Amino acid sequence: MGSDNNHIEKIRKQEKMLIVVCFVVGAIMLLSFLRRLF
Repeated sequence: MGSDNNHIEKIRKQEKMLIVVCFVVGAIMLLSFLRRLF
């Protein structure tokens, strides 16, 4: 049972990292897009 909980926690941490990476990539794309406009 304990190993299952650890596996779930690892997946949750990976999801948080993916969300952060996607947010950063989106912000960089938005900034580059705004720089082209102005």
